[in-house]
Parts: sequence; C-alpha cells; structure tokens
Amino acid sequence: MSVVVESTPLDPVPLVEIDGTFTSDNGETQTSFFGGKVSYRSGGYELAITARDTKYIDLANGLEDVLYDADSASSPVVSRGLNVQVGQVYPLVESYWQLEAGRLKHYMSIKSDLRPPDDFLEAPLLATTDIVEFDPTLRLRADGRFVVGEFTASVLELVDRNGTPVFTLPTIETWDQRGAKVGGKYVCSPLNAGRLQIATAVEYSWLADQARMYPVIIDPTVLPAPALDFMSGARQEVRLSNGWLVAMVRNSSWNPYFFVSKDGGTTWTQLCYSTMQVSVASIASYGTKVYLLTCGSSDQASDTAVRTFSFDATTVLNNGSLSQLTPPSTAEAYVFGTCILVTDQNGKLWAFWSAQWGGYSQYNVRYTSSTDGGITWAALQSLTNETTNGINHTNVSAVLRGNGNPVVLMNTATSTTYKIDAIVWNGTTWTTYPVFNGGTYAQFNPVATVDASSDAIDVYWYGKDAVDSAAFNIRHSRSTDYSTFSAPTKITTGNTYNQLSPAPFLESSGKRRVLWSGRSSGTYDQIRTAANDGTGWGAPSDITANTTSSATRPFVVWSRHNLNNDDVCRFVYVDNNTIKSDQILPNTAPLAPSNLTRANYDATQAATLTALHNDTPGDYPSAVEAEFYDASNPAVAVWTLAKTGVPATLTFTISIPANKFTNGKTYQARVRTYDSQGVVSPWSQLLSFKCSAAPQVALVAIPANTVTGDTYTFSGTYSQAGGSAELSYRFKLYDSTGATLLQDSQDIPNSVATNNTKTFTGLQNNTAYMIEFTATSQDGIVASTGKIPFSVSYTPPMTPTVTAVNNYSNASVLLTWTAVYKNLLSIAQAKPVATTDFSSGLQLTIDGSNSVSSGGSLKMFAATSMSATVQTLTTARIPIVAGATYSFSAYLKTSVASHNVAPRIYWYNAAGALIGTSSVASQAIGSSWTRVSLSAAALPGAVSCYVLFVLNTLAAGQSIWIDQLQLEAGNAPTLWQAGSIPISGFDVYRRPVGAADSEWKRIAQGAISPYVDYTCSAGDFEYGVRSVSASNSMSDYGKAQVAHTFAGQWLIDEQNTSNSTCFKYNQKGASISAGQQRSYTETFARFPRERFGPACYKKGTLSALMIPGSPAQTKVQTDKLDAMAASTNTYLLKFSSGYTYRVRIAPPHLDVTFGGMKVDVSLDWTEVASV
Repeated sequence: MSVVVESTPLDPVPLVEIDGTFTSDNGETQTSFFGGKVSYRSGGYELAITARDTKYIDLANGLEDVLYDADSASSPVVSRGLNVQVGQVYPLVESYWQLEAGRLKHYMSIKSDLRPPDDFLEAPLLATTDIVEFDPTLRLRADGRFVVGEFTASVLELVDRNGTPVFTLPTIETWDQRGAKVGGKYVCSPLNAGRLQIATAVEYSWLADQARMYPVIIDPTVLPAPALDFMSGARQEVRLSNGWLVAMVRNSSWNPYFFVSKDGGTTWTQLCYSTMQVSVASIASYGTKVYLLTCGSSDQASDTAVRTFSFDATTVLNNGSLSQLTPPSTAEAYVFGTCILVTDQNGKLWAFWSAQWGGYSQYNVRYTSSTDGGITWAALQSLTNETTNGINHTNVSAVLRGNGNPVVLMNTATSTTYKIDAIVWNGTTWTTYPVFNGGTYAQFNPVATVDASSDAIDVYWYGKDAVDSAAFNIRHSRSTDYSTFSAPTKITTGNTYNQLSPAPFLESSGKRRVLWSGRSSGTYDQIRTAANDGTGWGAPSDITANTTSSATRPFVVWSRHNLNNDDVCRFVYVDNNTIKSDQILPNTAPLAPSNLTRANYDATQAATLTALHNDTPGDYPSAVEAEFYDASNPAVAVWTLAKTGVPATLTFTISIPANKFTNGKTYQARVRTYDSQGVVSPWSQLLSFKCSAAPQVALVAIPANTVTGDTYTFSGTYSQAGGSAELSYRFKLYDSTGATLLQDSQDIPNSVATNNTKTFTGLQNNTAYMIEFTATSQDGIVASTGKIPFSVSYTPPMTPTVTAVNNYSNASVLLTWTAVYKNLLSIAQAKPVATTDFSSGLQLTIDGSNSVSSGGSLKMFAATSMSATVQTLTTARIPIVAGATYSFSAYLKTSVASHNVAPRIYWYNAAGALIGTSSVASQAIGSSWTRVSLSAAALPGAVSCYVLFVLNTLAAGQSIWIDQLQLEAGNAPTLWQAGSIPISGFDVYRRPVGAADSEWKRIAQGAISPYVDYTCSAGDFEYGVRSVSASNSMSDYGKAQVAHTFAGQWLIDEQNTSNSTCFKYNQKGASISAGQQRSYTETFARFPRERFGPACYKKGTLSALMIPGSPAQTKVQTDKLDAMAASTNTYLLKFSSGYTYRVRIAPPHLDVTFGGMKVDVSLDWTEVASV
C-alpha cells in the first residue's frame, strides 16, 4: 500500500462567545451554538439543528407519546472550549456536542430508565426529535436511494445536485455501560423546502431490558464531505502507454488534482491540477494523453455544460491550467448524476452521462463520441428518453467490447422497481437488455469487464433481496451474447453490513476478481475482494486492515480494455482524508515445494515430514498431497496422502502415522501444494529417508539419586536391536522443571559405545536438576532417556574466619583470614584405588560396624606379616597456601594391644614436583580410638599437599582402623566436622556497614591472606571473604567490620607502596573541580567556536608542607614524585573526608626553604577511572 495524497482535517479552535452565541471557526468548518440550536458550516453549505422533544413513537400505527418538550431557551454550557452541553434540553436526556477534526460529534446520554410508554403503542421506539434546516438545493439520500415524503434510514445523506454528499448522518450507535450495543434509525418527515424533522430512534424493548446498565449513550455524529475524495464518476484512474499510473482526486474546494506514479504505484507525485470546481467527472487515456470529462460545476447552479480537457502527462505543467477541448454539450440545461469517458484502441472517445434536461425531472442517459481526440464531437444522442415521473436512469458506466463497440450499464429505478440494464451498440443501433430486475429491492452502481478472449461480459453491482433485505451485497451476472444474462450470483451475503462500490478486474487467464468496500465485522469498512477462477466465487477476504477509519470507494485500472494494461490489479481508494494505492498480483501456479525434511526414524513411531511452499509472497498453501515409495521398488507408491488442508503458513507439516513403513528399509517421498486459489504446484524432488529401530539407552543410576559434590560424571549405556553402531551421544543438564537448559555437552562422537560419560561442574548445593542422555545410531536415529530428576547435596567450602584492622599510618585496611578443610576426605575417598600402593597382602575394606561416631571406617588387614609401609590416603592433591600452618589429624585403633603410627604431609609446587615433607615421631595407638595429629607450616612455593600415615611392621592377621580424617588451617586440630569441598582460593568483598547484600562489591579475586586493601574510602565498612572451590562453589561470607580513618590526603602507588605519599601539614585546602571535555564547532568566523560537554571527571591540586629529616631525604622525596608523574601508571588518591579517585599526576611544584629542610609541595591531578 502506498499513499497517493493525504490531507489532514484541521483541528477545531476553541469556542468564543459573542452576544450569547458560541462560535468556533478554523477556516474549514464553522460551528455555532445559541440556545438549543446548533449550526454547522462546511464546504459552502450550512446545516442547522434545533432540539424539539423526546417521545415514544410507533411506526406501525403512527401514534406517539411525548415525554418532554425541549427547553431551547437554555444557554449552552461550554467545557474546555470544544465540548458543549446544550442546556438541560430534556430532564433525563442530556445532549452533548464535541468539536473534532473533520466532524461534529453529537451524542445523547439517557441517565436512567425513562417511564414506560403508553399501552396504545404496540412497538414503541424512544426518539429524540430535532428540526434540521439546510440549503433547499440539497437533496436527501437514504441508504443510497433518493427519497421524498416520509422515510426511515440507517444512513442519511444531504447531497448536492451532482449527487456528491455534503453532510452525512452515519449509522446510529447505541451502547450501555456494560458495552452492550444496538443500532438505531432516522425517522424523517419533510416540513417544507430545506426543513426536515428527524427523530433519532432506538427500540424501547432494548432500553427496557433488565440487563441494561445506565446511562445509555446514543451517538448520531454529523460528518461533512471529506477533504479528499474521488469525483462522482465511473473512472478515476488510468494507466498510460509508458506504464505510468494517473489518478484524479478532488480536494475540499472541489478542484480536480492529478497524481502520477512512474513505478507501478509505489510512489506518487502531483502531476497537475485545475482551479475549476467540479464534482462529476471521469478520465480516460490514449498513449500518454489523459482526457477529462466534466459535467457542470459544483459552485455554479447555472453551469450546465459538458466539457472535455486533455493533457500529455509527459509534458503538462503543474500550473492550475488544463487544455480545454471543444465541449460536447453547452446548450442544454443539465442536472448531472454520473458520467463516464472511455477510449478504444484507435483513440476514439465515447462520453456518457446521466442527467436531467429538457425541463424533465427524470434522469436519462446522453452520449456523444469523438474520433479526433475531442476536437470535434458527434451529434448528441439520448440512450434513454424517459418522461414518466418517478422513473430514472442513473449510475451510468461503460465498457468496450473487443471490436471497440461500447456497452453502457445503468440503474433503472421507479418508486417500486429497481433494475440493472445494459445498452449495447452493435455498430449501427443501440439495444437495451435487462441484466436483473430486483423488484422492490434496491439495486445500484453497475460496472463491468469484458473478456477479450471470449467477448463475454461480467456485470457487478450491489443490491438487496428478500433474504438480505436490510443490507447491500455484491452481485454478479454474466452474458456471452449481450442479450441474455445469467441469474445473479451473490458474491457476498449478510444482512448486517453494507457491501458497496464494486470495482472489477479480469486477468489474462480469464480469472475474474472484484474489489469493494464493506466489512464482515468490526467498526470500520475495509477494501475487500473475491475471485472466480471458473469454478465459482471464493470466500471474500479483506485487503486492508483499518482500525481508525473506513476504507471506501475503490477504483481499479480497467483491465484488458486497451494495450496499456497488464495482469496486475492496481487500484486506488479513500482512507478517511487520504487517497491510497495498492495492487494485487495475478495468481500463478506455485513452484514445486522445496526444503523437504524427514530424518531417518523408527517406523513404529509416528513422525512428520516438513516442506516449504513456494509461491508469490502472501499466497499461502491451502492443501497438500504426498506420495511415498519403497526405494527398492519405486514404481508403485506404498502410501498416498490425498489432498489435505493445511494452515496458511509457508512451511507445512505432513503427519506420518506409526507403522506406515517397515524398519530396515529406505523410502522416498514427494509432495505438491495447492495455493489459496486452489492452483496446484508441480511435484517436488524426491526425498530419501531410512526407517530403523530406535536405540535403547539408559542412564547409569546415580547413587540414592543424589550427587554429593559440585562436580559429577554422568554415564549412559547404548544398544540397538539391529546392530547399528553408536554414532554419538549427548548429555543435557536442566533446571528442576526441565524447562531451562543449563549445560549441554553437544554431540560427542563415540563409535565404540563404551565411554558414554560427561562431567558437569558447578552444581549448586541443595538444588534439584534434571539430566537427559541421548544417543544417535549410525542410521541417524536418536533415542533419549527423557529428563531424569536428581538432587545435589553437599557441604560447601568452609566459611573463613576474618579479621579487619585499620592501618592509620598508610591509609589501608589489613585483612587476615583462616579457613579449615573439615574432613577433607571421606572414608570412601581415603580408600586407595589399587592395593599395589601397599605391600602385598594388605587388604582394604570399609568396616560399617566400626566407627568413632557413625558411617563406618577404613579397615586395613594384613593377611601376612608386613614390613613398614608408607600409604597415601588421597587420590588427588589438596590445594594449600604457602607459609600457612595446617593440622592433619585422624582417629586410629588396632587389633593388638599397641602399635606405632606416624602422620606425614608431602608438599608439592605448581609444577607438581615434591619439594619437601613434614612429619613427627611415631605415636602409639591401642584397641580404643586414639587421635593422632601433625601440625606444620606449608613450605615456600608449595601449592598442594598429600596427607598420609607411616605404619610400622604389621603381624599376620593384624588390623588397623582409620576414621574422621581432617585437614584444617591452624596450629592444632579442632573438633572434627563433616566433610566439605576443597578450597582453591578466596574472593574478597566490601560494602558500607548496614548496606544490603546486593551492595557487596568484589574487590579481589583469588586473594591470599594477609591482604591489604588500599581502595577503601574513609568510613565504616564491612568486609566479606568467601572460600571458592575448584568448580566455583562458594562459601558464605566470613565477615569483619572496620572504621577506616587516616590523616590528610594519601597518594598511593599500589605497585610500589614505598612511593605512597601523605599530604598532611600546612594544608591550603585540597581543591576538587569538575572537568569537561572540549568540542569545537565550525563557524564562518576566523576561529572555531569552543564548547564544553557535561562534567565527566574530577581534577584538583594537592599541596602540603613536607618536613624531611635531611636535604638528602628532600631530594629522594621530590625525585619519587617526579618519577611517579613521569610514569604511565595510575594512582589512588584518598581524602580523609571520604573521596577516593584513580588519578594521574603532573610533576610537582616545589618551594624549598631552610636549606632543604622544609618544602612546600603542590601537584595537579586528574581523575582517569573510577575506583
């Protein structure tokens, strides 16, 4: 969709009071209120409405029951300058007016259920009655039909002499506070010329329903003629021989404007215009020339001429002037209805119009023609010569047959009969043939297309019938001989919404299409369409999707009428005050489907096949067919899917039931699709797939379904009935719901199917998870265990014990902490993997009946006599911190009276090399549990250790039991605790005292105790240290608080703290100011203009009196500051008042006095980063 031209109605201006009259005039519309009278002026016409009364009426017997007479003397009450309550016109019925852009909104509020009507009213309606006054030259049109006398209407129009609406009262909408809605009707009684009594009526039975929630709102809004619209004529858009599109639009002053699109309707620009005022007009084209037929003028009642104009679209000037040709008619007095101008392939012009002339009030059809481009015209002729009152021939349109002969379509209407007629020219004479006689049901606006291949004519119009008597529907009739027409087909049905303004189009394939304005639901009309490919009319569909205004009056570039047309249905339409353009591409057969997808699968299971429908954008599939073949015998399909409907999406899915095929075989499939119009595509290329039994997979059971650490290695098993080898496997870790994927191993190749394992780390303590194991066979069949739940429960790393000490002398905080490895090794972990680590004959078991407290112990039994042996009790080295003191302890007992054992710790560096041993003398154990321990400092360079025992010679049959092993920081063993995860490092955090947990800020990662924090600002802070495992499991915060204070300002070099300097004595005050970035703007002056951006950093000056011990020390101190300034390093700058910045410094300024013993020092600093 593209915009041809847009006009936005002016917003109303606030009402101004002058002598009791409130007036609003924005130059387009004028509204005034005086007493109970409202006047509305637009387009040179004025409408006046005066409230009269509220009453009940009965249309069947003509009786009425008056409730209240209007108090028209009350003054209007104005609110916010644009809203008016017209006094208390009725006690329980309030009348409100609201000024809006492009309309005068009127609604009435019924505040409560009114008294019931008198019994003599059998079918009462509640009616609010007004006297409406208007220009007597305007005519009344009710629901599209000109009326006289008393009448009722759903839509009431006041139209000018050319049939163009000037004011419109649209459909009445009534609703209560629950949102229940009902329509209404206008009950109208003429009083005299230019005066009409209008009763806005709603059924009383709906108002009296117990379900009503008051107040009830009745909304009969007044609409003026739109600022932009099409003329009253049968043709408003043409396509030139160079492919340009030209559309004619009228503005609010009734001037014709012409717009051109040179890119098929994508973009539009103004081509030319005329300053004349006209409302009945039609255009035609030949080559690049555009012809304009106008009938009369909307601003001059005496102007009754029929005129023609022409211009070449490639050379015309946009200056308001068009070249006028010889008028086809100037002498006769016309009152025009509609007109049409057409050209044949030789450039002959045919002009037809419907008008009153010769003193008669009937509308008849006149015509003339020109063979020289409008320079001369043939004598005027009448196609109808009706002189009987009440019979009119209107809404004229015309098409050309393949031989160039015109066919004219028109309405023929009497007071009781509505007909659609065709007047056919055979080259010599005109003959009138009936298309359809609707009897008493109204039929309007016939238009037609001619099929050049068969010379058949298709006629379209809108009308009513006995089934749908309350709303217009689109109808169609066809003739192949132009004398007999088929019984009409209703393209639309329904008795609620009007379907209007048909605009037909014919593709070269013979496919017929019609556009119109209407709706099937909702509030606003849409441009709609339906098509017929020869098998019948398809269901109507909406082209537009308007949500704030109606789309109306579509005009199609006439199809196949000359060589300038193609198969694209191009059209323009009105959207509120905007003229828009769009197109419908001709339907073509879809291409063969592509992207067929069906992996190998187990035929005992149901499956799906997906493919892509390939067609014109927006044309989705409606159905699909499929055929499946055994690849070893492709001559006959083993299964066929008959034509089956699918959703309107490009990618579609075909369901394959279980057991349709046999495992162990290869199959081929092909598909084809049907588009939205039922046109079928070619067959797709063949897709091959294999059916094979799915593998059998299982997850190796997790003990007690509980993982006891933050790391676990999952295992799975694989088998396949047909012997298909395993191709790959995969593990997925989910949250407890199975909805969120947390970790994914991706596919791991495994052709031997003996190592289906995956280790996941970072498992959170006291958390539930789900694990899924899948395996893929060599045939590509995937099998899954499904999502299996398990839980994680373990003792996290130990929480450190933390101390924090303020260091006043160097503006830092000293942190120290200790953390124990409580029962680092469980008994099961302590058991060696292989007995070859001991002397031959030593047997190791878990003795569940012997334990210090519970859980069993490690039993070592000597089957034969053994010499002294050293045994490592850990399968992996334990991380430690060099220089820290650790205590290793365990409880032991023996089966003999006494035995000596000795604990030892082996220390290892980062390269894994043994760098030393810590040990103590042997200690005696007996038949009761005895605690044996060793405390030692970790050697310099040590990062890990082993713990072990030295056992003296064991006699044959002797046993030793070990329980409650524990390694912890400190110089003595403490009370034994349950096992925890090893610590790999520590993270340090800081927050203000009393702050929330969300304000913890990590200041160091992988820190070592003791730790010095220079970044702390002056104030009260809390530190937290967390132990971290190798898998990033973390302990709680070990906490300590500190009041951090210091003197003066400190400039701290964290890389070399000996450079740190305190600016303390003789302070002149440490200045801090905001820095701003400069930017320069080019000017015409000699120099660019300098501008400053927002403050984005701080800067300042430090100054102090330094009193070193000697001149040499003065030199050292100043050299140090010079070197710091020359370095690219940044420094911490801390103020005792609490400010902390990361800065760079400039070289210091020195004022040396007293032989170098006193120095006034000042230096400038600039913030470079946040701390």
